Amino acid sequence: MTEKETEQDYIVYTDGGCAVNPTGPGGIAVVIIDTNTGEITEISKGYNCTTNNRMEIMAVITAAEFIKEGTVSLYSDSQYVLNTLSGKFRKKQNQDLWKKLDDVSRNIQFDLHWIKGHSGDHYNEQCDRMCQEAMYDLEHMEEDAGYIEIRRSRKEFMENVSNQAAKPENSMHKQIELPEKFNLEQIHLMPAKEYAKLYQTSETCAKKLFEFKMYGSTTFQAYMGLKSGNDSWSRKKKEALLEGLPDPDEIWQIVTSYIPEESDAFVCLRWYRRRLPLYHAIRKTLVAIEIRNNCYKS
Repeated sequence: MTEKETEQDYIVYTDGGCAVNPTGPGGIAVVIIDTNTGEITEISKGYNCTTNNRMEIMAVITAAEFIKEGTVSLYSDSQYVLNTLSGKFRKKQNQDLWKKLDDVSRNIQFDLHWIKGHSGDHYNEQCDRMCQEAMYDLEHMEEDAGYIEIRRSRKEFMENVSNQAAKPENSMHKQIELPEKFNLEQIHLMPAKEYAKLYQTSETCAKKLFEFKMYGSTTFQAYMGLKSGNDSWSRKKKEALLEGLPDPDEIWQIVTSYIPEESDAFVCLRWYRRRLPLYHAIRKTLVAIEIRNNCYKS
């Protein structure tokens, strides 16, 4: 600790992030060092639907709620949080969290320090690890109530758009019935970079798939939002797309029963190889066909 740090009651490191920003699972992490006793406290939490910036603020709130009063050297790699706390940035968004932080830190005096992320600082790296673990611990998620309300309003709007576009003969009304084994398929959450490498797709595609899973809405607009980016599957045809799949003949028969045009069936298989479950891969392709035929814009 530096001489200036020892003059503070606490040294605090915070981090926050989101697996898919926005709307994905997020996590916060805090390391609190009591300079008087040397005691170190670590806190981490996961939230099931949120944003990067909200998690960065929530991490500072969590530290302030623990400390309650005193002087604090606060270290963060978030320019957004530090510049807002210093008054350089206005509090334009996330008003609910900034108000809460103001309330819980009335008796705290912050000395602000920016630290570059992933630069080798021990406690910053520790916060990053804790944050990553929390955002993927789906069994112990809390709700970001303020953001849930924002999403609820947005979801209603998007579903209204979908309902206006929907007609009895359209892609969303076509019945899709698959063998039971295909109904068990799901998108597995992991860091987007890792997912992209494992399934030979783009990070953009991985993030869109995670958002689709976490948003939980299977509306016309939600399928429109799935984007592939430029990945290794984009130009592959039938033989390469079916290679390595269990029961490739059965899968091809199922796909073409709903999507008879061969080039469109390739599109469906590409989504399936990106690990979009077969039901959703078929529905996504039907939506894409409808968009093409009716010139809808996403």
